[in-house]
Amino acid sequence: MNTQRLNLFFPFSINLSLPERRVFFLIFWGGLLFLSFLLVFYLFQIVKLTEANYFIKAYNQKIEILAKRNSLLENRYNQLVRLDELEKKIKNLNLVEISEVKYLSLPTGQLAQEKGRK
Repeated sequence: MNTQRLNLFFPFSINLSLPERRVFFLIFWGGLLFLSFLLVFYLFQIVKLTEANYFIKAYNQKIEILAKRNSLLENRYNQLVRLDELEKKIKNLNLVEISEVKYLSLPTGQLAQEKGRK
């Protein structure tokens, strides 16, 4: 019967007794488990960071849109305030409301003539 043995190839030779081998393999597998945990944690953090960047871009676009709307509303408000002031000034002039509009009729022909021409 031919049995095969699993050989670990290390760059250095390790001669360990049975209890030392158990400690070595516990440390090896514990370290491997810890490194795999760190890798998963790192990938999780990258995903979270990518999500945060996406939300920041979306909120920046909303901020730009709201800033444009705000400037339009400010302009509209300023126009309304000017119109309101104009209405108050017109009321203070004590003008009379007209009931009928009559237009002047102008005679046909020239109204003005150049100097030097007759």
